[in-house]
Amino acid sequence: MPMGMISMNSRNKQFRITVESDMVVHKKLKTSDVVQGTSMRDDKLAELPNDETIQAIEEVVNRKDLIYAEDAEDLFDKLGV
Repeated sequence: MPMGMISMNSRNKQFRITVESDMVVHKKLKTSDVVQGTSMRDDKLAELPNDETIQAIEEVVNRKDLIYAEDAEDLFDKLGV
């Protein structure tokens, strides 16, 4: 089972994430990255939410500007879809 560690450099506020795995898993990930022309870092960064998504999540959590609807059709009408 993979294990991980997170460390932070407080001077420039950068994080380093380390994942420990067996060689079979590591080779599969590296092979996939070579085929796709990416890196493991690129893969993980692509999965992070952008600022717009983070803001939208925070608005839902804080119940800001929610749209209430009777059903899907009513919701689509209110959204203009």
